[in-house]
Amino acid sequence: MTATAIAFIEVLIWFLIAREAITTELTSIFIPLAFAGGFATGTYIGLLLSNRFISGQYTINAVSAKITDKDIQEIKAAGFGISFLPMEDNKLFLIIQIDKKQLEEIKTILKSLDEDTFIMVNETKYVQNGYIKQ
Repeated sequence: MTATAIAFIEVLIWFLIAREAITTELTSIFIPLAFAGGFATGTYIGLLLSNRFISGQYTINAVSAKITDKDIQEIKAAGFGISFLPMEDNKLFLIIQIDKKQLEEIKTILKSLDEDTFIMVNETKYVQNGYIKQ
């Protein structure tokens, strides 16, 4: 409900400012530059607030040729739940479900184990069962 109210206010402010910028009789290049700068600033601040205050989940999919069973135990010891599938060429496909605030921590761990780890991050809408580090 809060997000809906904030979105309503944000779009209302955007509409009022956009209408003013479009209907003004001034012909300065600074009008569209100011509008674009304000829009970009609002987007950036919204992203910062979202990352700071809105919780969510990420699914980390990683492919590595160097991560071993011992390394997987190290990831588990760090408190992360992890599943893995063997692939061709002795590679492992890792699946790790995390809270989005832990992204940098798990990236650091994976890169320390294998600098060439291929990491894919996806937002997760729903999680049932399993293990998520708190």
